[in-house]
Amino acid sequence: MAVKIPNRNILFAAGFLISFLLVNYNQTLGQIYLGFMFLYLFLTVTDNKIMYSLNKGQTTWGYSILLAIFIYVGFNIVSGLILATVSSASIVPNNMFQSVAKLMATATPVLAATGDRTVDLVLTILAWGLLVGFIETVVLFGGVLEWVEDAFSSFKTRFNFLDGKTWFVVALIAAIFTVFHIQAKGLKDSAALLVTFIFGVVSLWVIIKYKGETKTAVIFHILANTVAVLAAAGLLG
Repeated sequence: MAVKIPNRNILFAAGFLISFLLVNYNQTLGQIYLGFMFLYLFLTVTDNKIMYSLNKGQTTWGYSILLAIFIYVGFNIVSGLILATVSSASIVPNNMFQSVAKLMATATPVLAATGDRTVDLVLTILAWGLLVGFIETVVLFGGVLEWVEDAFSSFKTRFNFLDGKTWFVVALIAAIFTVFHIQAKGLKDSAALLVTFIFGVVSLWVIIKYKGETKTAVIFHILANTVAVLAAAGLLG
């Protein structure tokens, strides 16, 4: 009997983009994300009860897109306020959006494979915006949350900002996400790392809010990465 693989078309598209990244862009990062994809594939095939998946019917795609935009705006405001308080980073009060986007762009190089700036920018958005946003969300956020709940029955997450256990799990996974950006992407700037941690926290709470559906968090991640690519290309001023 054939094994049913959830999100088969998405996995195929992700695999294609990873292969492109591996050959044309950065072999190390390509290998890392290829490993992530196979890990996700392994989890979806071997787990009889997938709790965290892309689409569980919690929201429509249209609602998720609008919600992701709203969350992204809120993320920029919160990140800007926190950075202005605890960091020496230069935050422009009247343009937190641009300031945070430029910090996220620190770990977002623009692909230079064809020599055509427009084509390279589009390819970077496909690889860094779409691919990385999807893989990091479903594996590092959804996948790790699922593993925690499977491995430790006492760590069932709840959408309750007063729940200490949920905050512990969220902070731990967000910290792992931040360390990954240090080790794999060479991110060193303390302000950018703080924004990365906040981003992880927000993404995880969004997934928990929608009972394991990662759709809104994936769109939020893709939006944030795409804006970071545009900032890295110098298109945001």
